[in-house]
Amino acid sequence: MNNTNNEQDITEDFATERDIFMFLQEIGRDVGVSFIDIVDKFGKGTYELSNKNNVLYWNGLTKNTCESISSLLNKKRILLYPTSILSYIIDGQVMQLPVAKNPTTYSYKTPHWAPAVLWTTVRARTCIEEGDFMANKSIVKMYRKDGYDI
Repeated sequence: MNNTNNEQDITEDFATERDIFMFLQEIGRDVGVSFIDIVDKFGKGTYELSNKNNVLYWNGLTKNTCESISSLLNKKRILLYPTSILSYIIDGQVMQLPVAKNPTTYSYKTPHWAPAVLWTTVRARTCIEEGDFMANKSIVKMYRKDGYDI
């Protein structure tokens, strides 16, 4: 999590881990939840969710939203699942960065965007058990290696 500048968050910051998790359960039943949905629900801020490989998942999050998502990811209660850039084009917003092809394994010299959606671990497990589109074996293997119970 990084603050992209020193300004105050643009909107009131009220998101808690429980709020984020419940929102993902509520609207993420059939599809992953995009960061556009997250910002629409919890407000726009100045923080970004990124990893150590110079990969940005989204910017413009509030501090509490970013901290809550990071905490839920660390606790393995939710996961970031790769999605097509088309998901964000359809929603009307894309990051103006090159798209990361290997966001978890390659360290980029310049910032890259990894289009992703958020899923609860429980929903991901259900999709895999039902043979849903999420059942990409290499991605499932990666999450299991990282300690996810899916």
